[in-house]
Amino acid sequence: MLHVTEAHGGGVQTAISHFAALTPDIRHSVFARSRPGESTVSPSDVDLRLVSGSMREFFGEARRTIVRERPDVVHLHSSWAGALRATLPRRTRVAYSPHCFAFERTDLTSAARRGYRTAERVLATRTAMLVAVSPDEQEIGRRLRPAMRTSLISNLAPIDELAVRAYTATRNVVTVGRIGAQKDPALFAEVARIVSASSGISFTWVGDGDPLLRATLEEAGVRVTGWLAAPDVTALLRGHALYLHTAAWEASPMSLAEAMTAGLPTLCRRIPSLESLGYPCAGPDAADLAEAVTRYFTVRGESDALAAATRATIRGMNDPGLYDDLGDVYRTIGEQP
Repeated sequence: MLHVTEAHGGGVQTAISHFAALTPDIRHSVFARSRPGESTVSPSDVDLRLVSGSMREFFGEARRTIVRERPDVVHLHSSWAGALRATLPRRTRVAYSPHCFAFERTDLTSAARRGYRTAERVLATRTAMLVAVSPDEQEIGRRLRPAMRTSLISNLAPIDELAVRAYTATRNVVTVGRIGAQKDPALFAEVARIVSASSGISFTWVGDGDPLLRATLEEAGVRVTGWLAAPDVTALLRGHALYLHTAAWEASPMSLAEAMTAGLPTLCRRIPSLESLGYPCAGPDAADLAEAVTRYFTVRGESDALAAATRATIRGMNDPGLYDDLGDVYRTIGEQP
């Protein structure tokens, strides 16, 4: 089993590690291009090969590796890695996890999104199995090519729902992620500006990225910590009362799982993937999210209700009946002629 990604780091890295843990009887290796500013690690029993340089160099070396080693299954992670389907030999058995299709990006022009969608529809004919990480992602795949086989796999390790508790003694809100268009820091900043003006509730962003967007956050009074080591992130999360997720597009984000593991109720911007996974959502506008945040801290019963809704999300994610067995999926792909 060879996993290939040009975005190794953050959530994709965690997902690959989780997939490997789900199938200990399968030998896994990873061929990846690391992402600047993010640590790159893998489980000790997973062979990790990193390349640097341009995307063109990454694609060329990835193809040469696949042709030379002829793995039983090649699992492509992310839309960019998925483009390799166009160049691989026809005999290659491909599993594909987009971790959010590129045409879902709201920062692209409509023409660019149509182009990405067309490319995905064509490349779907070269896919043995779409391995989706949310019901919404699976349904998108089915619409791209009804004949394409799909499976639904949770990319999150089990979470203890009892860890989540309503907590409002500390009036603060937190989020974690790269400061970039996907996470929509401008929306987070606007929510902070609306809420903080009258309530004294504070906001923190854990992470770093685009300097202009970071300035937008800081101008709104948001504390930006920069990148922190994983244990420090966990400790910081446990000192906050509410996790607010404002991403404009997502698949199944690891940062939300980390927040719930740390015991925080979660509140998300309403987007299809997160709704399909059962996350508590409000919005999608800043005013809607700001109202929901304010109610959490000021309206009797609201914090308990959101904590209960978050625990219900965890129960759904922990239900093995909702997901396919990844080992069976890999074996099915590997047995195809």
